[in-house]
Amino acid sequence: MRGRMRFGLLTRFILPVGTVMSIQHFCGKNSPLVGNTSGYDEVAQIFDDRLYDVEAHPCEDFYHFACGKYNMNAKKDFLLKLLENTLATLEGLLTDESGIQSKAFNLSKHYYMSCLRNHKEWESHTGYIQTVIGKIRNFGYFPLIDANISYYNRSNYERDLVDLLIYFNKNGLTTEFLMPMFSFRDNDTTIMQFSSRIAYTFHQNLKLAIALCIRTNSTCYLQKLLKDVANMCFLALYIDDHLFMADLQPTTLGKLNESYSSVDLFKYLADISPLEVRHLFQDTLLVEAPPLETIKRFDAELKRIPKIVIVNTIISHFVFNSYRHLDVRFHTLSTRGNESGELIKFDLKKLTESSCFLKTQEKFGQALLASYASAADGHETQKVMQKIYNHLKDAFIEMINEKHHWSSKIKERFLKKMEKMGINLGFTDVAVGNLEDLDKLYFKYLRVENVYGLHFSDMEDIFNRISLVYDFATLHNITAAEDHRKRIEDIFLDVLNAFYKATVNSLVISPTLLQLPLYSPRFPRFYKFGCVGFVIAHEFMHAFGKHAMRNEYGKLDNSLPEDFLRKHILNMALMQTMYEEPLKKLGYSEDKMHRTTEENFADTQGMKLIYKAYQNAKKEGPEPRLKSIPYFSEDQLFFLATAQFWCAPIKKIVTREMFLQDQFDSHSPDVLRVNVVLGNMPEFSKAFHCAPNTPMNSAVQRHQVFL
Repeated sequence: MRGRMRFGLLTRFILPVGTVMSIQHFCGKNSPLVGNTSGYDEVAQIFDDRLYDVEAHPCEDFYHFACGKYNMNAKKDFLLKLLENTLATLEGLLTDESGIQSKAFNLSKHYYMSCLRNHKEWESHTGYIQTVIGKIRNFGYFPLIDANISYYNRSNYERDLVDLLIYFNKNGLTTEFLMPMFSFRDNDTTIMQFSSRIAYTFHQNLKLAIALCIRTNSTCYLQKLLKDVANMCFLALYIDDHLFMADLQPTTLGKLNESYSSVDLFKYLADISPLEVRHLFQDTLLVEAPPLETIKRFDAELKRIPKIVIVNTIISHFVFNSYRHLDVRFHTLSTRGNESGELIKFDLKKLTESSCFLKTQEKFGQALLASYASAADGHETQKVMQKIYNHLKDAFIEMINEKHHWSSKIKERFLKKMEKMGINLGFTDVAVGNLEDLDKLYFKYLRVENVYGLHFSDMEDIFNRISLVYDFATLHNITAAEDHRKRIEDIFLDVLNAFYKATVNSLVISPTLLQLPLYSPRFPRFYKFGCVGFVIAHEFMHAFGKHAMRNEYGKLDNSLPEDFLRKHILNMALMQTMYEEPLKKLGYSEDKMHRTTEENFADTQGMKLIYKAYQNAKKEGPEPRLKSIPYFSEDQLFFLATAQFWCAPIKKIVTREMFLQDQFDSHSPDVLRVNVVLGNMPEFSKAFHCAPNTPMNSAVQRHQVFL
């Protein structure tokens, strides 16, 4: 899942500060045992200089207590400081004349020098956003770009570009994100599945539309846009929920459920959709022919359809590789609505011939891996992460065994999934510190590109071409920035990430996160568990939220009892009530409350899990306290470390674009990811001696979910 950092670097908010009390009131006595290693000194500096405000009370507003000083004085997000360190390390490697013995990394160095240190390649291929907008404008009249025309009189002009980005089926329009995936049991049998990321994709589409609207100084019909996206998200979430509980029925390639052809999938979507959104569906154009014949037939069909300018249709190529996957490609076709119905294709050939444009993601993905693989402490980090993960799994086993009302079948199912779940430090199967693995992966990707032609120039869909360079802003900033470091930053903002890959039951932790000031193998145990440990636990718990129906291999499996699933879904809904009032106070819509449920589940349950794992790790022996602030206990330091992950400077100016993007982010605001999560933990209240009915120890808001 792309986007700006899975943990959400968006607008930060601060809740009111409560009663001021002395630290000694809620902290223990000074400990005679203090750490004196470099790691302890580094963490003490982080806490002492930036990350806690002694004038705030932790039982009133822990986010302000943990981050107040940093929030008021810092100019950059805490995680952007992490990014700066990454960029400095990476730039040193990319400019090192001795180089690293890796062909993949040396190609990355070549890309860096030719594409990020000069403009010649970009300028020769006009590879910037104004070119893309100009190409789009050539294919019709788009009110979003060209004029202010009322939405109430749309009968005599073509569809708006916003509609191109947002609608997926009205009048035959679709995007690839709503199409199902196919998995094969044998030569004749397939199972149709829908992506669980559909709703997230609509949120990203909205960001694209808003960004384009603002950057072209066009009139934005935001009310209609927001309503359309809300409808799409409602449908997408419904499909997710429907298939979450549904039985998987084997189907044949030629006939899906005996009544749907292999390319007539809209009828299937419409049939399973609630009545409120069925008006969004119309019969699709049925096409089953080789690509050339398909285009001719579709062109003929276009002539019979009035007033439609942008139409997407599906052209299915049944290309099977050794894993028997179905390759579905999409062609965007356009006509100006003239009498002949002449077929006009988007032509971005000149732009996509740019090697810089083509390699923006690929080369820097390799550079990132190589920079981490070459790190001196790479192997030590691998050991640390595996140790944290082992403690986390032990804690999960304890929690599962404590669920006395669960059947042995349910426990066995979840424990098998846990045992099978892997953790990758980096992307896919690259091992930390192993450059040989890096090169193997790189050339494996090259073979895939050669077989399937997965280059920009081979794609016919304008939306896919644009979105594959992250978003409009990224491409523009890369080419416009005078400072090449700024261009690197735009690329790397999207790899400050960690995620759970549901379809293969695996965790991925980006190497970018495993650097100062967020992590060092030298750091104390409480800091490693509280920061990076929480990230791992958060992603781990996604496996048991809405992905609970997937088995240990990542496949949908409906063997969990229906009464358990109903209760599980109900519990998640009840948990969300803890966030309703805080979100309302911050000005968020009701839709935001529903959208954040899954991430809130991962936050609350992940925190409980990593805290239990930390308690188990403490059994290995006592840990020294910080020399400059010895009055904090180990548990208090653990909670401080967790909260500081979300520290950010106060945004004095919140733009319309920032607010709208934040509304459609699937995560709660940072202040709630600290205060609501920790306020739901009796262990936190005990650690800081919070009296009953204080904001961080409210029995009313507490609700135990799942674990």
